[in-house]
Amino acid sequence: MPPARQVLRVLPALALCAQAAWGAEAGGGDADHWSLTPYLWLPTINSELRFDFPPGGEDGSVDSEIGPSDYLTNLNGVLMLAAEWRQERWAFTGDLIWLDLTTDASAVKAVTGGGGTISIPRETNVNTSIDLSGVAFTLAANRQLVETKRSSVAVLGGARYFTIDVDLHWSLSTAFTGSGFTFARQGKLSGGMDLYDAIVGARGKWQLGSGGHWYVPWYADIGTGSSDLTWQAMAGIGYSFTRSSLMLAWRQLEYDMSDDDLLQDIRFGGPAVGFSWRF
Repeated sequence: MPPARQVLRVLPALALCAQAAWGAEAGGGDADHWSLTPYLWLPTINSELRFDFPPGGEDGSVDSEIGPSDYLTNLNGVLMLAAEWRQERWAFTGDLIWLDLTTDASAVKAVTGGGGTISIPRETNVNTSIDLSGVAFTLAANRQLVETKRSSVAVLGGARYFTIDVDLHWSLSTAFTGSGFTFARQGKLSGGMDLYDAIVGARGKWQLGSGGHWYVPWYADIGTGSSDLTWQAMAGIGYSFTRSSLMLAWRQLEYDMSDDDLLQDIRFGGPAVGFSWRF
């Protein structure tokens, strides 16, 4: 297997790499410290692939979806890890996601072409499968702007690398006819790309109560480069111990690509849990 496809297997970890908010133990102080956060993110994955409809070769798109219940028993490999080094008001963060999965429980949700959209009932996907592998890696420099007992806010800038391969095989119980086109009962689409994007954003947390343990972390970034647009957002709730913390969150990562690309967009959204050690 080529090295690029091996890296793709790190996709789930890569998506998290963009998530500098996992190192949300924001704070000043003179001493430098590291934090390490293994985590698990269980997103629903939606992808849209370009499709040429015969006989005229008109462009359309096929929208597919795969959820955690579809792929948890079909993971070939997964790694998700974030790290941070902090000194006074500066922090440098990295996040890595690697994912490789194959499942026959995915679904073609909709087909767009000929000026119309056909919704495909999930129950008609009698033998639809997807192979997905990828890596996401984010590096960012963070500068603390606000630091009080109740809240902290930092701005960030950096880069995100994202590489992914998607192979969609569909087999439906019947063909579907829409406005000026027919979607075949069986077929295959494959798409893949390497994306390099510059990102800017902000992160922070709000302290809850007077005990200093419960807090609400948040994160947002936006960027462009190889993609037309990429953005990410996260919010959750965390609990701090003496040298560690536990966080539950919801995060969303999306990519929009050019209409000329075979993979036109891909979206990840779902719950995540992470445990951080600070040393």
